[in-house]
Amino acid sequence: MDRREFLRLKTEGRQSIASLSCEMLYMRSIDVLLSSDARVISDFNPVEGGEPPADVSGQTMGQFYHSLEEELSSADVLRVTDTQWLTSLDKEWRHGLDVVLDRIRSCGKRVELTRTSTASVSGQRA
Repeated sequence: MDRREFLRLKTEGRQSIASLSCEMLYMRSIDVLLSSDARVISDFNPVEGGEPPADVSGQTMGQFYHSLEEELSSADVLRVTDTQWLTSLDKEWRHGLDVVLDRIRSCGKRVELTRTSTASVSGQRA
């Protein structure tokens, strides 16, 4: 999943605005869960033919939140949209998001929580 599917960056006047979709964040959490549960077949023999196992390894939750926080560090305002999806996140993912939001607030940046996406964000697809 491309980060553009859950994080949008734009400017309004002199402020840079980041919009983070909790729906897409939930989908990312499922992707990470499934990729960590994937089993790799280690007895692949190229002489016998066939395809090697797919590389399904991706970011861990910690790596994801670290890179998200780095991307958000340049924004003046963070708009967290589709917050009804937060109840779908498991405790570990919710805690990770809370840590990121607390760090953003501690830098003096504004965090806005909205239940639905804004039209300009939901109308775009990568």
